Amino acid sequence: MRHFYSPRRAIAVDECATCGGTWLDGGELEQIRAEYESGGDRRQAVNLLVEEILAGDRMTLMRKQLGEELPYDSSRSRIVSSLLVAVYLVAAYGLGGGAAVLKVVRWAAIPWACVCFPHILGGSFSPVLGKSRKVPRSFVWFFGWLVLLLPFIQLAIIWAETRG
Repeated sequence: MRHFYSPRRAIAVDECATCGGTWLDGGELEQIRAEYESGGDRRQAVNLLVEEILAGDRMTLMRKQLGEELPYDSSRSRIVSSLLVAVYLVAAYGLGGGAAVLKVVRWAAIPWACVCFPHILGGSFSPVLGKSRKVPRSFVWFFGWLVLLLPFIQLAIIWAETRG
């Protein structure tokens, strides 16, 4: 069997599959010794090679484990939806005081949770559809955003009607 001594793949080392003996051709031992200044340099080069090889496998495994979570369960989505709800709360307090804030909290709590935690809420709605059906995370996430953006959609409709 042949394998390479280092990540640079400059020197092929021959190994016996039966006894495990290792052979080098003439001058290869000197080439191996000259390839890296220290064992630490060699280990660092091996680590970089392993990272390059395994990076693709690791990303594939992560995508498989996450399933549909991304982009529907991203931190950006959570931050933006939280900021939007905060804007609604500040506007409600400015326009109607504490009672208006409570109405906004009641109205925005479920859509905000749908955006921030679609995997949890998708599982919560699944029993309504039957045991064999699951609510896709993407649907829960989209529903949350649709409801959170309804005030802007309504304003756009009113603005379009007044212009026409």
